[in-house]
Amino acid sequence: MNNNVLLAYIDARLIVFGDIKSSNVCDVFGCGRIKASRLFQLYLNQRPSNMKYQASKKCYVKGYVFEPAFLGKRNARQFLDALELILEHN
Repeated sequence: MNNNVLLAYIDARLIVFGDIKSSNVCDVFGCGRIKASRLFQLYLNQRPSNMKYQASKKCYVKGYVFEPAFLGKRNARQFLDALELILEHN
């Protein structure tokens, strides 16, 4: 799977739900936790203010200063729904 799609998923998940865990990425894309951790680091290197790790919840939460970096002009909810349909049938 293209990293840009995975990074857009992080944008969309943060917009819609306000948080993201490595298990979310692993469940949707069938990857391991190491891949999810690398994606989070790649995302944070480009947009450090978009999400912060919250130890009490064991997840990343949407930052106060959030600007989608990879989603473009796509609607976050529609992107997540479309992604679910595509991955469900593969």
